[in-house]
Amino acid sequence: MTAFTPIAFPLLGHPFPAPAYPPGNRGAYPRPDIVPGVSTTVVAAKEPDMTALPITTDRTKFLRLALAADAAVTGVNGLAYLAFAGPVAALLGPDAALLRGIGAFLLAYGAAVAVLATRRDISRTGTRAVIALNVAWTLGSVAAVVTGALDLTTIGAVWAVTQALVVAVFAELQLTGLRKSR
Repeated sequence: MTAFTPIAFPLLGHPFPAPAYPPGNRGAYPRPDIVPGVSTTVVAAKEPDMTALPITTDRTKFLRLALAADAAVTGVNGLAYLAFAGPVAALLGPDAALLRGIGAFLLAYGAAVAVLATRRDISRTGTRAVIALNVAWTLGSVAAVVTGALDLTTIGAVWAVTQALVVAVFAELQLTGLRKSR
């Protein structure tokens, strides 16, 4: 039994006797008679105090996140319109001066929404105003595409509708957050 010893043991049975544990009980692990310093004393676990384990105490967390996401996306969009008005105007269709004006508005609006999101107590009136402005932006964007008022290119029309959908989702998330925060 030289080279085939590992294979022979499973086939022939192990030559060493199994440890003498009571039937159905494998004993403590690691065994205290083998590992010095290991105790087999069982300590009962204390029941957790359920009042000390709240899932969350901030009922405005969802609303705060929805407002912060809106502020970030709006701010980045405003910065892009301000910084790249010429190339964006060529791509989307409206005049560069109009895009700069929209960019300045979006940047200021995004900053105001960010301030609202960071307040300790989020103003319900301020949140309703943000939701109303988001709905107005959504309807205005769709109206601009339908009426052709801004002479949008095909890419500009797709961008305006996509933007309208994103803003509508923000409005819905903010409305849901407002309801959850009651």
